[in-house]
Amino acid sequence: MTLKTPREKVAAKKAADKALKEAEDKAGVLFNAVAATEDGQALFKHLMERLGFLKNTVTMNPQTGEVNEKSSVYLEARRSVYLEMRRNILPRYLKKIEF
Repeated sequence: MTLKTPREKVAAKKAADKALKEAEDKAGVLFNAVAATEDGQALFKHLMERLGFLKNTVTMNPQTGEVNEKSSVYLEARRSVYLEMRRNILPRYLKKIEF
């Protein structure tokens, strides 16, 4: 581990931010290329359903009526996978996929 000056830290942070932005832009292009096809839209629709995007993520214990926290957290984590993918898809494709 090497020590960095404040200027070097700022430069490294800018480089890391730039690399992250480029990766996100590339992912957006790829997601939209897939979403532009009928098969891609069917794939995203399948993922949307399997990951529980439109389902309630809060689960209850049927005997006690208490919220099952572990199950609820798990379902919300699954749902967040689709939410993350969804951020990269253009609205015109999302309308075809989700409605």
